[in-house]
Amino acid sequence: IVGEDFRDTLLMLFAADGLVLLLACVNIANLLLARSAGRQREAAIRVALGATRGRLLAQLTTESVVLSALGGLLGLALTWALLDTIVKLVPSSLMPPVSNVRINGSVLAFTALVALLTGFLFGIAPAWMG
Repeated sequence: IVGEDFRDTLLMLFAADGLVLLLACVNIANLLLARSAGRQREAAIRVALGATRGRLLAQLTTESVVLSALGGLLGLALTWALLDTIVKLVPSSLMPPVSNVRINGSVLAFTALVALLTGFLFGIAPAWMG
């Protein structure tokens, strides 16, 4: 439980973190859309060979979900590796003593949810555009 003195600081940090996450998702979505625009010829060839729209959608979604899951795992690995360093960099005037900061199940669940949801949403976006 965090005291009221640090509540505003934590809310500001969570908001900043959310905005950085949103920017990263938008950038990845933009890259996926640009990549799918370049793959229109490939999709046309697959359709000519008998692939259905659903099969193309499944392929794009699978690729996107795998990429986002790998990105989420990489982010968790970096966080786990650098957690002690990050905690030591936080000024004591901003936060109470944070000696018990750990990656717990809710952090893992949130990361998995965001990674998979982002991968799914931005995997089907190119199908709607094309």
